[in-house]
Amino acid sequence: GGVRFIFLNCSDVATHSAPADSPEGKAAKQWFDDLEEAGSPAAKEYNGGLGFAQLKWLDDQLSKADRCGQSAIVMCHMLLLPLVGRESLWNNMEVIHMLEAHPSAKAVFCGHRHPGSYVLRNGIHYVNFLGTIVYGHRRLGYLRRPGLRDHRHLHILALRQGRLTWQVDFGNLCTVN
Repeated sequence: GGVRFIFLNCSDVATHSAPADSPEGKAAKQWFDDLEEAGSPAAKEYNGGLGFAQLKWLDDQLSKADRCGQSAIVMCHMLLLPLVGRESLWNNMEVIHMLEAHPSAKAVFCGHRHPGSYVLRNGIHYVNFLGTIVYGHRRLGYLRRPGLRDHRHLHILALRQGRLTWQVDFGNLCTVN
């Protein structure tokens, strides 16, 4: 049992993460150019993707969580869902399909898209936290655990202009022995 937290580097392959003349930089530029040519809204230089080695590592981590009966929570910067395009991970659908293939995958927490969002898809919670950048004190997002005695209980609230816009109560994500 328990929870396995998995942290991803969403700039693993990105035009801003390696020198342009390096093999990694050239590969990132080619991927970016291919996305741009295909008309992908995610073809932005501030986005990036997960490379083959990190995808394999993610699959291995999720498989270990499956075998151990753990709940897997993935943390990353770039958006997987909703499919808004311009703030998305370059290979978000590949990652989403991988997550959906593992029963241990329970939630993805990310940022990058400042307005925030929440999607529940095939039993996986995709939480995009509101940006901590304040636009004239109008937007604010935070994570909290209300005064519950059960410390395994996770509750996320999103506020905009002082009003609750959405909330997610994950209940017990794990059993602590």
